Amino acid sequence: MPAALLNSSVPRRQLGRELRRLRERLAGVPQTTAARELEWSATKLLRMERGEVPIRAEDVVLLCELYGADLKTIEALAALAPKTKEKGWWHDYASIPSWFELFIGLEEAAAHLREFHTELVSGVLQTREYATAVFSVNQYEVPAEEIERRVEMRMRRARLLTRMEPYLPRFDIVLDEAILR
Repeated sequence: MPAALLNSSVPRRQLGRELRRLRERLAGVPQTTAARELEWSATKLLRMERGEVPIRAEDVVLLCELYGADLKTIEALAALAPKTKEKGWWHDYASIPSWFELFIGLEEAAAHLREFHTELVSGVLQTREYATAVFSVNQYEVPAEEIERRVEMRMRRARLLTRMEPYLPRFDIVLDEAILR
């Protein structure tokens, strides 16, 4: 994957998936057994395998050695570990929930996006004015500064549709007729 699109979401998930595969297929050990062998909590290993947390290269080496991985695999996975700590541009927006950080990270790395909307124009297609109106219609008072931050983030997300490096993603969208009217 090109470095320009590598954010922590994708490498964490890739590395976690590969570590789980090694544990299950190569070593054939349950998660709890592997965690106990390394004197870790099962939760720590679970979160690593799910791609929920950054992973240290030293921990990757320990796991790979425990699972009996070859040197080439250990080196490749340990090299991926530092990328699990990298921050994407959206980390500057402190008020976004963690589930949305994952979504943006995956969206940013996607080569093909498909969406279907029945009520609103897709966030990445919204104009500044449309996004401001969407964020302003809220049953709770949202400060103007927060609305502006949300709009800026939405405009930043929209850049993925015009990027040329490393490639322009394919974008398929279906909008309900009511949205267009």
